Amino acid sequence: MKNTRRTYLFGEQGDLSQNGWDKFHWLWPHCLVGIAILLYAGKPLTLLRLGQSGAKGRGLNVTALFLILMLCGLWMLSAAITMVGVIGFLGLVSPNLARLIGARTATSELYWSSLLGALILIMADNLALFIGTFSFDIVPTGLATALLGAPMLIWLILRQKNQETNTSFQTIRGQSHLSQKGLCFVFALLIMIILLGIFSHFELDHFVLRLPNEFSWELKWPRLLSALSAGAAMAVSGVIMQRLIHNPLASPDLLGLSAGAVLAMVGFSAYFGIRMGQLGSLVAFVGSMTVLFILLLLGRRFRFAAAPMILTGVALSALIETLIQFSLMKGTDEVYDILRWLAGSTYRVTPDQAVLLCVVSSVLILLSLSLHKVLTLMSMGKVTAAARGVAVRPNFVLLLMLAAALCASVTALLGYIVFISIVAPHLASLLGARTVLSQLSVSALLGASLLQFSDWLGQTLIHPNQLAAGTMVAIIGGAYFILILLRNRRSLSR
Repeated sequence: MKNTRRTYLFGEQGDLSQNGWDKFHWLWPHCLVGIAILLYAGKPLTLLRLGQSGAKGRGLNVTALFLILMLCGLWMLSAAITMVGVIGFLGLVSPNLARLIGARTATSELYWSSLLGALILIMADNLALFIGTFSFDIVPTGLATALLGAPMLIWLILRQKNQETNTSFQTIRGQSHLSQKGLCFVFALLIMIILLGIFSHFELDHFVLRLPNEFSWELKWPRLLSALSAGAAMAVSGVIMQRLIHNPLASPDLLGLSAGAVLAMVGFSAYFGIRMGQLGSLVAFVGSMTVLFILLLLGRRFRFAAAPMILTGVALSALIETLIQFSLMKGTDEVYDILRWLAGSTYRVTPDQAVLLCVVSSVLILLSLSLHKVLTLMSMGKVTAAARGVAVRPNFVLLLMLAAALCASVTALLGYIVFISIVAPHLASLLGARTVLSQLSVSALLGASLLQFSDWLGQTLIHPNQLAAGTMVAIIGGAYFILILLRNRRSLSR
């Protein structure tokens, strides 16, 4: 069982080790389609640079080209993953390096990207072998690729000269203002979800609605309190990130703040043998702050512009997630505990931890509400904020630290909770919460409702088994964004 788990984790990391030529003989016929792409896809891709209307005007069937190239790319990608596992960063770094050395046409980009991708992977594999000679353990090629690819990608980002200077945050389309009916709906929804969590339970495998007894109440209220507190904290953290980065899809996960907390917790547990429940919030906070410090240190080079900050955060997050997977490959008995924790659940929360999370979250949320004027000016753009007398850099750092603290406090106790920090601010904007103060307040209420409902749903759907709240939130959040994409597609087609 232990060897099977280790083999699976190696597949996730990406590994080129093999005992013969069997894998190669299987793989190379599947990659012949790449030769056709190199020979014939250059000119159509060059026409696409003119835009869809321009390409169609010159006789190019854009839809057919997209489907053909997408299917060919997915075919080669699937074949490569089947043989060697997931190896990241090559698809990001290789094309950018190709353009850096002078590839200007689509044909030259394809050829140079293929060559550079192969060279980087060879370098990564040799680096993995070199590290393995010192660590006396097998190092997957995917880890070495991340160790090479992440610094390369960050270096390429730092070389960008044209950075945005005074972009402002634009909320998504929705109601023009927050009405009393909308606010009452949010409060009613929260109360209904809380009552549902309190009164609903199972007796002899039958779902009933009645007052909980003393025993069931002792089990219910820590989970209820922690879910409400965590949902509100992640939602407020998402609003801060979106307003600062001027991107409605920004979140602590996007910039690697959640991943930093996870890496710190997993690292301590895997390498020091400490169980996840015994680690305090300080460990997660230090992890988030470390990632934030690196992000700010790099962000000074491009004056904390939004787009490079996001790309840098994505690179750091991908590198950290690779390191997390490598930590899990140690194969210790704590791995199962870590994997359960990564799913994001309120199951392990004790009464003392629930109260602590509630207090910390409440203090940080109140602090965020008190800074709503500063955040309003910051969301208008840095030049505008500076003209209104705001000390841009100190307040930018302060607000980022506040978002990181909210994220770390939740991650330390509940694990990896995603999508709350994106979905809740979006729903608040749809209801008409346009100002920072209203968006912070309504997002906190919606985030608390969403996470508590997800936790209740996870406990109910497959009773007596349970699904983690983080898993249910990911399902609900993914469905939400699919609906948003379908809605935008319909509006564009009209």
